[in-house]
Amino acid sequence: MVRSKSEALIAGILELYGLEYQYEKRLTLGGRNFYPDFTLTNVLSGEPIYWEHFGLTHDPEYRKAMAEKLAVYEEHDILPWKNLITTFDSEDGYIDMQRIHRILCNMAGLEPLL
Repeated sequence: MVRSKSEALIAGILELYGLEYQYEKRLTLGGRNFYPDFTLTNVLSGEPIYWEHFGLTHDPEYRKAMAEKLAVYEEHDILPWKNLITTFDSEDGYIDMQRIHRILCNMAGLEPLL
């Protein structure tokens, strides 16, 4: 079970590639708990990859919370293109699935299936 249609699509891609993942697995940083949407393992390094999908970017409060979360991640060396995947819905709810395939393959060391 996931919370949004976009997360369901992302989960489907992870399953397509045969990747095991945990949904909203607790991550404690600086004494605070965070729940990345997906936690998976880089097939090349064995290190964790965290995936945050941000769907309500048109909402100012949501954007503020998103920025705060990303700042804490950065403080703990969880960084885009290193060990963090960030994806976004457009304001009209569109999600670019081809882009998500490319990002996943690049980050996780996979050969594209599509």
